[in-house]
Amino acid sequence: MTTEEQARQVHGELEAALEAVAERERVCGRLARARHAEEGAHGLAARARRALTTEAADVRKLESYSPTRIWAALRGSRDADLDREKAEHQAAEYAVARAEAWLSSTHQETQRAEAQLAALGDVARRRQRALAAKEEWLTSTGERAGLELTRLAEELASTRRAVTEVREAACSAT
Repeated sequence: MTTEEQARQVHGELEAALEAVAERERVCGRLARARHAEEGAHGLAARARRALTTEAADVRKLESYSPTRIWAALRGSRDADLDREKAEHQAAEYAVARAEAWLSSTHQETQRAEAQLAALGDVARRRQRALAAKEEWLTSTGERAGLELTRLAEELASTRRAVTEVREAACSAT
């Protein structure tokens, strides 16, 4: 493999690794939004189910022998009240169906985002390996950029050593 081909390969892997890191960030954002939507859908579905339970109880009260039925019969509004309660019950059933469909949709979106995130794998490690390969290639070529990179790495190591010494001195002084 020629030096130019090697350079293209190393650079291509670094670009791919950086794209994977950016994609992971996008997917993490999508996953957070999906989880938030799923949480909201759970709440909506629970409220809809409670409302359905209430409406079903209201219908039962008018259909069975109960004080509610007796009072409605005495007022002469039992049939109208029963029709209204059945309509409200039907609307509540529809609301539950819509809420559960939304819950299912948000759950599926959460699962898709989680699967996509898992498929990306350890993008941070891939990026580190690509950067290390690029650094190794640059330093091995002996070109100006490689020499500058080596100088910067040595300067960074020296600065880190100095920071460590200052921290140790500050800790021992207290």
